[in-house]
Amino acid sequence: GVTTTFVDAHDLKEVENAIQPNTKAVYLETLGNPNSDIPDIDAIAAIAHKHGLPLVIDNTFGTPYLIRPIEHGADIVVHSATKFIGGHGTTLGGIIVDSGKFDWKASGKYGNIAAPNPSYHGVSFADAAGPAAFVTYIRAIL
Repeated sequence: GVTTTFVDAHDLKEVENAIQPNTKAVYLETLGNPNSDIPDIDAIAAIAHKHGLPLVIDNTFGTPYLIRPIEHGADIVVHSATKFIGGHGTTLGGIIVDSGKFDWKASGKYGNIAAPNPSYHGVSFADAAGPAAFVTYIRAIL
């Protein structure tokens, strides 16, 4: 199963102390809901990368027009296309943007991406797709 740990994103020590050996990613909103608070994305990216973890940013509320999280260290950016991007809730969709900067092989935590994947002809997405490993895995498997 998946276990989540919620922390105050403005307390950088709390963010770092919450990282455990089994942590797979640090997940953050660009603009917090419901208060619209803005975290220090650069600092949290540095913490995540220090621990060999990708920083995943939900930029639904920030929108690609206002905030470009990859420029601040995010490895993956997600958006709900149902909200601001779609305009009026008339669409249903989601967007995943892979920065292509995270090394999925380095930590040994991401076997589905870095090791031969039996569900897709034994391919190692990290070897086959290089910087686009995550997004290629998502397209092929999900």
